[in-house]
Amino acid sequence: ENPSTCPMDCPPPASIILTANPTLVAPDGVSYSNITATVRGANGQPMPNVEVVFTSTIGKLDPYTAVTNAKGQATVRITSTQSGVATVIGVAPPVQNSTTLRFYYVPSTILLVHSIAEPCSNTTSITATVLDQKGNRIPEMDVSFSHNATGIAAFNPEYTFTNQAGEASTAFSDTKLHMERVRVNATVYAPDLGITLKNSTILDYTPSSILLNSTRYPPVCGKNFLVTAHLEDRYGNVVCGYSVDFYHNATGLASFTPPSNKTNSSGDATSIFSDDKIEDVRLEGRISIPPSGLSLSNYTIAQYGAPIFLSGEVAIDQELVCEDVEVHIVDGWLKILEGGKLTLKGVNLTFDVTPNIPGSPPYGIYLEGQLYVTDSNGVRSNLTVNTTMEDCCAGEPECCSEYPRPPGCDAGDSPAPCYGCIVKCNYGQPRFVFEALDGSTLVMNNTDLEYLGTYGMGVWSPNEVGLYVAGDNAIVKNITISNNRDYCLILHGNNANVINNTFTNCFVGVFIWQNANNSRISQNQIYNCSRYGIQIDDYGDNNLIQYNNIYNNGDGIFVQNTKTNNVVISNNIRNNSGTGVYVYQQRFINLLSNQITSNPNYGVYCEPSTPQADAYFLNNNITNNGVNCDGCPSCPPLPMSTCGTITKNTILTADLVNDSTCITFGADNITLDCAGHSISWCCAGWPGEYSAIYAEGRKNIEIKNCVIKGYPGSVAGYTHAIYLKSTNNSRIYNNTIYNFTYQFLNPGSLAGVILLDGSSQNLIYNNTIFNTTSNPIWLAYSSNNCSVYNNNIYDVVASIFLYQANSNRVLRNGINRASAGVLLSNAFNSVVELNNISNSVRGIDLLSSSNNLITSNRLYNISSYSAGMPLYEGAVHVWSGSLDNVVRNNTIYNTTFYGMEITDDSHRNFLFNNTITKAFAGANISTENVTLANTTIYDVTYGVYLNQPYNASVVNNTIRNNAYGVYCMYASTGSIRNNTISSNSNTGIYFEECAVDVSSNRILSNTLYGVNCNTAFWKPTFSSNTVSGNGNNCDACTGCPG
Repeated sequence: ENPSTCPMDCPPPASIILTANPTLVAPDGVSYSNITATVRGANGQPMPNVEVVFTSTIGKLDPYTAVTNAKGQATVRITSTQSGVATVIGVAPPVQNSTTLRFYYVPSTILLVHSIAEPCSNTTSITATVLDQKGNRIPEMDVSFSHNATGIAAFNPEYTFTNQAGEASTAFSDTKLHMERVRVNATVYAPDLGITLKNSTILDYTPSSILLNSTRYPPVCGKNFLVTAHLEDRYGNVVCGYSVDFYHNATGLASFTPPSNKTNSSGDATSIFSDDKIEDVRLEGRISIPPSGLSLSNYTIAQYGAPIFLSGEVAIDQELVCEDVEVHIVDGWLKILEGGKLTLKGVNLTFDVTPNIPGSPPYGIYLEGQLYVTDSNGVRSNLTVNTTMEDCCAGEPECCSEYPRPPGCDAGDSPAPCYGCIVKCNYGQPRFVFEALDGSTLVMNNTDLEYLGTYGMGVWSPNEVGLYVAGDNAIVKNITISNNRDYCLILHGNNANVINNTFTNCFVGVFIWQNANNSRISQNQIYNCSRYGIQIDDYGDNNLIQYNNIYNNGDGIFVQNTKTNNVVISNNIRNNSGTGVYVYQQRFINLLSNQITSNPNYGVYCEPSTPQADAYFLNNNITNNGVNCDGCPSCPPLPMSTCGTITKNTILTADLVNDSTCITFGADNITLDCAGHSISWCCAGWPGEYSAIYAEGRKNIEIKNCVIKGYPGSVAGYTHAIYLKSTNNSRIYNNTIYNFTYQFLNPGSLAGVILLDGSSQNLIYNNTIFNTTSNPIWLAYSSNNCSVYNNNIYDVVASIFLYQANSNRVLRNGINRASAGVLLSNAFNSVVELNNISNSVRGIDLLSSSNNLITSNRLYNISSYSAGMPLYEGAVHVWSGSLDNVVRNNTIYNTTFYGMEITDDSHRNFLFNNTITKAFAGANISTENVTLANTTIYDVTYGVYLNQPYNASVVNNTIRNNAYGVYCMYASTGSIRNNTISSNSNTGIYFEECAVDVSSNRILSNTLYGVNCNTAFWKPTFSSNTVSGNGNNCDACTGCPG
């Protein structure tokens, strides 16, 4: 409220309403509109004497404030020189309101445009734009639409207002939109100005053109033609639903199927034209437009039955079948895209190739989808490439100076010597690709391929490669590939099947290239290839070469592959001019059941290398070659029926008897297979140091399947059955050896049935040795990193003896009735594991041997008596300064004296998780820093016997059902803790001068004493023990139970 015009007690306004008159004003700065504000109180009555303040978004207010009269009205004028919509706000505190008006010149023009909503639609969009005298767009003008259509037609909406852009839009639908011409009207009403404007436009969506074209059907190479008629209106929109009639002037038996067809959503009507005659035919399409009585027609010419000539890129993205046609692709590419499938039946497909355009890919076939090539009614398909060489240098003296070339390329030379000119001569020559990519399918049956080009990163002349397959899952079947300068077939993909083909007169018949895996090369004829019948390159694996006839080549098969799963099986490899199977350096191949004959150099040859090339042989017939097999460590062995020196794989064919060393190895990487035959000493006599089998300074040899006999009851005979001296990486297995008598020849001499002297990384396994007084297996003097396993040894002296030999493994051997099971003397870092030692004098003996692991062995019926005299030793005996050994997880039962004995300065040994029963003492510890832990000891006289130990630890053990649980004598320090010691028939723990820590033990139900102390000077200390249920829980033990 305004105190100057209204008393202080005047109530405030409750509402205000603004109006503009007129609402359309010319923006000339003179014409005006009156803005009136009506103010009312809370009772709805007009309020006089109220000041109203006006503002506007555009224009000029005069004045900008006014006071309401008796009718509660305040009026101001507004003018503008700016076009647009003005929003005027009136404020009479605390209320305000607004109104709008337009500053435009008088409407003078309506513009009409239209466009089809979508192809084949019966609806079009119509937009009317209203402009004033100055060309400005006018919003909020009332526009109505009308038409003269004869079809069922309507506007949506029929009336509307222009938007801020001066546009009013409607959708016009007509069931005959594409069959009639329609006039559409737009009318603008401006009653406050007394103005009415009209305009109209003609909608003509009827056909105005017909275009005809024809293509081979099926596409690319079909006999028939697919004829397409395409309709459009005058605006370039496709016309749908019109019937097109097709006509021809063929003289043969010809027809359209169907003879007429309606245009589809693309404006196309199609029909298939067929003819039984080779001729040029005029093909015509006609339409009629009923309302106007007009007709349209067009035509195309088809060369029916003639050879098909194509150029550039021919792309296939659907399923197509071409049969009994001749197709020429001139300087082009056949691309079968992913999802496409092309079948050629009895088709002559010829590529005519000239030098490639610089920078473009080579011409040829690029396969991403599926390609099937086969015959038609017995007529083979044929794929041929005709190349036109560029005469790059002839008559051009500047050629070979302008372009780099190899020696011998002189001005005037023919194209062949000029082949080295890098740009003009090489890259300008024709190149052709046959490339099957990953995921594609290639099946070829009854097909001839001649004079094809190649694919590669370098420059290739014509006729290099017959067929290059880079994709997976290809099938190449019943085809002939011949007369290619380099390869008949290259496989560079996986899972190919190459079956029943002929490859001939190439440099290489079949090349299995890098990383080609899981392919099958079967039942092929491969011959007259100047270098190799089949070449297997690096890294491909699991390829099968089977039932092929490979002959009259340079070499039959060349192996350049390091994988171990390629198999050559049941092939006939014969009469090649060089070698049947040639294995390159460090390579490998599996050969099974092949006939390899009449090759003048070698049947099978492995080229010398490190590591050595080799093959696996099984059931092959390798005969009548220059040399049947050479260089391969696994070559089939040579037969042998007399003693002597061997330099090749050898197989015994007779039992041998001799009075000196019988067989000596004279070469590395060879095998002696006795095949069950025996080698025996002949007769009684004076002793001498001889071996049935001897090797010195050799590597990677093998001795198997031999029966070796000494001379029973006599010191004469072989000193050793098998003697390896300074021989490494070798194997001794599946042999039977017996009747050997120990011979003392001179001090320091070694007498082992199987003797390794300074021989490392050898394997001794699956042998049977019995009835010997020599050490059955003796590893001596740095015979390191060997494994002795799965041997059966019985009725012998010390069975397995490691003497100054380190880092060896002795495991899973069975030893019975021996003077000792396993003996380590000055041996370090070895593992003795999972052996079964029974009915023997000693079990496992460590003498001055450290850092060894004795684990998971089973020892039982160990007597510790020799020649009727007690040895007082343990089944596991660690002595004479043996340090830092681990004895764990062993089972020891029924031993005469000790289950385990640690003595004689053998410090820091760790015994845990063992089970010991039926012994005089479970564990006898009489040295320093030994730990006995997690061990179960029961049914013995003394569970744990501590005899003057220093700092021994007896921890976490279960000691039960013995006479004494723990018997401790003269220990100045140590600990007995966390053990369960129960049900012993005399005493749980007995102390005689032992100053050890006794803590957290459970000492229960022992018959006489739980703890019994006989101590005057060294006394145990007790803490946290549970001592109960014993005959006398604590006898003479100060501080017990603690």
